[in-house]
Amino acid sequence: MLFYSTPELIELGDIPLIVREAKPTREEALRYYRRFVEVKGLKVHTYEEVTEILGSDGDFTVRTHTDGAGAHAYRTRKIILSTGAFDQPKRINVPGENLPKVTHYFKEAHPYYDRDVLVVGGKSSAVETALTLFRSGARVTLSYRRAEFYGIKYWVLPDLENRIQEGSIRAIMSSTVKEIRQRDVVLQVADQDADLVISNDFVFCMTGHEPDVAFLTDIGVEVAGSDRRPAHDQETFESNVPGVYVIGVITAGNIGNEVFIENSRTHGPKVIEHITTRNRTL
Repeated sequence: MLFYSTPELIELGDIPLIVREAKPTREEALRYYRRFVEVKGLKVHTYEEVTEILGSDGDFTVRTHTDGAGAHAYRTRKIILSTGAFDQPKRINVPGENLPKVTHYFKEAHPYYDRDVLVVGGKSSAVETALTLFRSGARVTLSYRRAEFYGIKYWVLPDLENRIQEGSIRAIMSSTVKEIRQRDVVLQVADQDADLVISNDFVFCMTGHEPDVAFLTDIGVEVAGSDRRPAHDQETFESNVPGVYVIGVITAGNIGNEVFIENSRTHGPKVIEHITTRNRTL
């Protein structure tokens, strides 16, 4: 997967991101951020879930849990939440969506070699999933509810269109999933009286994700409106809960493609500036 942004627009601090092409790949970006953590000596606790945040500004307690070591507790003066927006998939709510063969996340393509695979969705994540599966030997069908693709990375769309034109990927436009069954999937196609049944081994529902707003509201952060944006100051990123800040894509709620790495990497420095300035005035 290629990023939209060029390297200098997703770099952090004074550490350059070196890439082979004009835009970084997902692997190059992850490698860069791991190196950033190591160079800066950041304390990162992976596989440790925050279960509860207690207290108030200046004296918070963060309770966590790990499968191997159990419960932990940390005391801190401030809380900065950068939890992202991929906690919960946007479900399509059809019979069979809970079958083991259905997933809402794409990790790797090789297990699906020589299998009949349906990708549901038509944005960049769905398209890139379909292309990657095709190149790993899967027989790919793409179901999209709209008549045309839009909002796709400009360098990805021609690749998809060529694969569809040559018959390598089957695209069923203006279609929605009606039912997922063990060996097939039932599609409802616009302007067709009869349902379309296609053979199927695996389904990738790449229809988007939503943030875990319950985690925010549990600690008092206000979340309102259909876009589920957490309440926060646009300049300091402090939420309505004193001492609790929200940064990154979570600030846009469930509105995708508004906040991303390129335009959110300044959030952190602004928070630190606000905290240090406030401390100097106390």
